[in-house]
Amino acid sequence: MTRTQIAWRLARGVPYTPSPIAAGDHLYIVNDGGILSCVAIDTGTVVWQHRVPGNYSASPVLAGGLIYLQSEEGVTTVIRPGAKFEAVAVNRLEGPALASMAVAGTSLYIRAGEHLYRIAKQPSD
Repeated sequence: MTRTQIAWRLARGVPYTPSPIAAGDHLYIVNDGGILSCVAIDTGTVVWQHRVPGNYSASPVLAGGLIYLQSEEGVTTVIRPGAKFEAVAVNRLEGPALASMAVAGTSLYIRAGEHLYRIAKQPSD
C-alpha cells in the first residue's frame, strides 16, 4: 500500500486489541484503556471522545441500532450511534469478560467468567 492509497490515519486513541465498528457515517473505536472515539468515516476527523468505564479486549458490537461495549470487568455500556455521545444503559455482569459479544437474531450472547449469558428481547404480542 502506498501513501496515495491511504485516505486518512488516526494516531491517537487507537486500540491494541478491540476492533472498530462502523455505524452510519461514523467509525466507533474503543481503546484498551476505555477511551471511546467517534470518527467520521470519510475524513478521519474525531467527532467526539468519551471515557467509558473499564479496560477493553472485546470488540464493540452493533445490534438493534445500538452499540454495545463490553469491558474486561464485566461492565456493558450501551450507546446510541451519532454525532454526540449518548449512553443508553450501563449494566454489570459477574466475572471478567474478555471475549466479544455474539449477536444472533434478537439475542446477545456474552461469556463472562465461568458463565455464558443470553440476553434477548421479549417478543411483543
